[in-house]
Amino acid sequence: INTDGLDVKVLGTRLNVHSYPGEYYQEFTLESGSIELIDKNNDQEISIARMNPGQHAVYRTDKFDNRYMSKTGGETVNRITDKKEFNTFLKNLEQGQLAVYELEEGKLDVAVDETSKYTAWKEGKLVLRRDPMPILLARIERWYNVKFNILDNRILEYTYWVTFEEENLDQVLELLALTGPIEFQKLPKVQLPDGTFKVQEINIQLRN
Repeated sequence: INTDGLDVKVLGTRLNVHSYPGEYYQEFTLESGSIELIDKNNDQEISIARMNPGQHAVYRTDKFDNRYMSKTGGETVNRITDKKEFNTFLKNLEQGQLAVYELEEGKLDVAVDETSKYTAWKEGKLVLRRDPMPILLARIERWYNVKFNILDNRILEYTYWVTFEEENLDQVLELLALTGPIEFQKLPKVQLPDGTFKVQEINIQLRN
């Protein structure tokens, strides 16, 4: 599997990969089997790490804004600079531990996590756990094909613990507004010359 960051070599497994253009991070979740994370260096493929079932990895480039990072929940952070040591540590990684490996253009974080959070989309569920507002909004944008305009950057500091399953967009916005001091304003749809419509835009700001 090729992404803009690390590639993934599938070794017989069930996994989930989150990678979208314009986002300076990728997420890799392993439910069963084994996968190998590959760094591309010109025409060479360099093995970085082999993940074990139940592990979740996040690769962040140097352009990534840490405000967009999901909260770790207080894991013990182990920063490792040797690749062999990093892979040895991953074999025995336990709940509550976070392994961090620094690459030339970014960092790779690996932790034991609730894999269903990242694979629930296959069952029509949108699951977020301690996720910051930018992550939440980005996933809603893709889920409902809308675009949010953030009018107050203080909103970026809020985090959410929520599961959406059968709610439509209006219900989702209503629930988010009820659980935080924010409000949404759906802008009128704009029709293009060819008769199609632009993506629905929604303003989001702090409630007065």
